[in-house]
Amino acid sequence: MSRTSTDSDQPGSFASRGGRLLLIGLATALLAFAVGYLFSALAFFRGGPGDVVVTVPDLRQQSEAEARRLANTADLQLEVGASLVNPEVPEGRVIAQSPLPGHEVSPGSTLRIVLSAGRERRTVPDVSAIGGEQARLLLSRSGFNVQVEERTDPAPAGRVLDVSPAVGATVEIPASVMLVVSAGPPLVSVPEVLGMPREQAREALAAAELTVGEIGSDPFSPFPAGTVVAQLPGAGARVPIGSAVSITVAGASRWNL
Repeated sequence: MSRTSTDSDQPGSFASRGGRLLLIGLATALLAFAVGYLFSALAFFRGGPGDVVVTVPDLRQQSEAEARRLANTADLQLEVGASLVNPEVPEGRVIAQSPLPGHEVSPGSTLRIVLSAGRERRTVPDVSAIGGEQARLLLSRSGFNVQVEERTDPAPAGRVLDVSPAVGATVEIPASVMLVVSAGPPLVSVPEVLGMPREQAREALAAAELTVGEIGSDPFSPFPAGTVVAQLPGAGARVPIGSAVSITVAGASRWNL
């Protein structure tokens, strides 16, 4: 009896079935690869928890309060270091930071800043016990610009009368200090007392704010006894107020004033 053949009995049908299975496998593999690539790409661009970074803000020239606000906004911890003297940046402003602006760091990282202490400060020394020139040198060596003013005063010439700012004051450098030094008492002219009686000579000197100094006598003078026949300093000389003028009177020493 003869057997009727079918498509499934043909060699070509097996090849066709295998080809379809192979194509299905390849399609599945490509789909899996595409899905995996897509998830990897999404993970890369979105970033994981450990890949998040923040950019360090520029805090220079900012006040501490503003620097703290900017650091908090950037999710950073602010740490303030010791202040440093700086003649250009005002006191309390940021002069340095670490990390530098623009760096990328992890959220919660510490951002350290240094604030300006402003200009250097120095204390005005006590110069009241030394002479004017020594006081000027000491103040100058202490970093001050010294201005000297002389003022007539009963104190001896060269004595320090005043310092401004006051002794003990703390001021920013550079700073000027006014040093007031005595120029000595005011000068007056010695009056002419020659030929005057002793009491009149005393009154004339007192009117000129002078005093009678040493009194000598000239027993051989031809002038009346008690008359002033010599004086030192002489008339017209300029002397400090309160100076003494020595006189010589005619006659014996009993005429001394």
